[in-house]
Amino acid sequence: MNPQDPVVRALKAALEIIVEEDRNLSAPPHVEKALLEAFRSEAGVTRRGSRPRWLMPAFAVPVAMAAALAVAVLLWPTQIETIAYHPPAPTAPELKFAPAAKPVLRELASDFVPVGLSHLPLEGGSIVRVRFSPETIRTYGVSADGPVDADLIVGQEGRVRAFRFISYVQ
Repeated sequence: MNPQDPVVRALKAALEIIVEEDRNLSAPPHVEKALLEAFRSEAGVTRRGSRPRWLMPAFAVPVAMAAALAVAVLLWPTQIETIAYHPPAPTAPELKFAPAAKPVLRELASDFVPVGLSHLPLEGGSIVRVRFSPETIRTYGVSADGPVDADLIVGQEGRVRAFRFISYVQ
């Protein structure tokens, strides 16, 4: 900006005229000072430099901690993600036709025996039929001559809640 530029000089002259007019409109300095003192004494406001210097950090730390806590509460996840266990779909068994002379077997099932998380409410789940080999069933303290069928109640979290043994009679 060149001070010799006619536009700059005209703008400067116009601003000086505005300053002079405003100076005539404002209150004299002694009136302004008396008015400010009366206002401060009425409102109980002290001068800015009269506060102890330690007062600002003493309030700033708790305010910053409260703000951080508020942000943490707002960003904290409110819903726990659950993972649903879906057992694999059973494959279609091969169709084998039994001879007519073979006797028909009836299925007998024991009562369900609760295990593990059975005290928790069951909102959903599945009943899964499994066949244990004699070696597997012996590890649980049960003796068996052949494979053992069992039904398992599997909860929505994928854990076994109860089981029952299945036997077959004529």
